[in-house]
Amino acid sequence: CVRLRGSLESLSEQLSEAGQRTTQLERRLREKLESERQLKEELAEQAEQFRHEMSAQKKLCEEWEKTTEAAKQHVRSVEASLHELESSQYESEQRAQEAVEMAEQRALEAEQARSELQTHVERLEAELRTANQLLSETQRSQSQLLSPTARAASRVQSSQGNLNITQLYTDKMELEDRLKSANAEIASLRQGMEQILAEIEERGPIIAAEREEYQRLLTDADRIAQDLAHVRQENIEQGRELKTVRKEADLQRRQLEAEQQQARDTSRQVARMLRAVEEARTGGRPMPETNEGTANPLTTPMSRLTVRTQPVRDDDQWLDSVDQ
Repeated sequence: CVRLRGSLESLSEQLSEAGQRTTQLERRLREKLESERQLKEELAEQAEQFRHEMSAQKKLCEEWEKTTEAAKQHVRSVEASLHELESSQYESEQRAQEAVEMAEQRALEAEQARSELQTHVERLEAELRTANQLLSETQRSQSQLLSPTARAASRVQSSQGNLNITQLYTDKMELEDRLKSANAEIASLRQGMEQILAEIEERGPIIAAEREEYQRLLTDADRIAQDLAHVRQENIEQGRELKTVRKEADLQRRQLEAEQQQARDTSRQVARMLRAVEEARTGGRPMPETNEGTANPLTTPMSRLTVRTQPVRDDDQWLDSVDQ
């Protein structure tokens, strides 16, 4: 009886400790279940939010890609137009440069011709003045045939050759006409040069505006590409965060399953201990097995202990402690 009482006291202590551990395990189990529920809810919310964000980001990426493609096409069109405009401008500048050089050359030649004509005119005018002077002297010499002046005029006339006054005047007028034509041609060439320069100055702002538009489109394309890369990086980071959350949830689930298994093992141990106590109380009579997976080890065997009437007061106290 003393040994049985010692065994009962030892079993009561083990039961008390097992009850405390079971209570702690149940509390931890409830906490873990609550934590798992919250984690599942958070994971579901994060997954749903992530799906919405991914859908929005995907649509945004598609819109940005469309915008980028449109911008690239516009840039290519502007580049082609700019290239064509630059080629046309280069050809126009080359033609204008050639025209300017030709006009300058012709102006220089016309200026030289005008200078030569002017010199020739001056020489003819001098010859005309000399001829007129000789003619007047000849007329005077008609009245003074025997005078030394007539002989001098005759010598001058013979030294100058046969001068034709009409021919000299005709040459003078022809040279003046040629000089006027050269001046008119120079004026026409200058007017053409001014028109070419005015056209170049007029097309300059258009070309500058096209270049500014081209640079702006390039800047917009670079900005859109940077934004797209940033969005893709954010999507990658969100995917990594989602994987991390899933790993943490799996870890919590495995920990919870391990604790649940530990709680079930503890429940089985408590049930076996209670059956051993019951068998000891009944004089070694075997107790029927209970469904350990569904019955509560803290209620079913101990309920049988509490409803059983004991004649010994110490046993009642022990059962009360077991109930507690």
